[in-house]
Amino acid sequence: MCQNTFNNPNNPEQNHAHDQSPSNEDYNKQYSQLNNDPVFKPVDSIYTDRLRQFIDANGHYRDLMLPKFYIKHEFDNSKPDTVDKETGYIDLKHWPAPKLTKPFFHDVIPKKLDEFKTVHKGDSFGPAWSSHWFQIKFKVPQSWIDEGYTVTLHWDADNESMVFREDGLPLQGMTACLLH
Repeated sequence: MCQNTFNNPNNPEQNHAHDQSPSNEDYNKQYSQLNNDPVFKPVDSIYTDRLRQFIDANGHYRDLMLPKFYIKHEFDNSKPDTVDKETGYIDLKHWPAPKLTKPFFHDVIPKKLDEFKTVHKGDSFGPAWSSHWFQIKFKVPQSWIDEGYTVTLHWDADNESMVFREDGLPLQGMTACLLH
């Protein structure tokens, strides 16, 4: 620590006039430049916001960094004309429950499957408190299997949902991840 103070009459080396401001050199002498006991204060939002720039679909650096290491190939049914059904695809169908009802699995599957309509990534469904049923069918290209790729389905509907097996057994409950 530095013991110097400005305009100290007992210090002949430091006789500044009152109307003169101290120089940067004087400030550097005044204040310690090294902190031997820093205190870390984590700010989680800074880290998550920075990470999102690299991994979110609309992130500033999405095409530059992380996704190219973990996303080798993907299907996007928002562009139906570009899908080759022979090599691989994802088919998404939807059925809205009428009049805000909450039907059971056995009331919908298989009885209502012929009423399911094709939908695409980016479509909206609502109102928020209504029930919507989705059927997802996909074919993984043989080349992905041969190369040992891990295949994942990213489902971000910003809601609560349940995944069922074809026989009605619940497999996984999901809820919206509110990190915004």
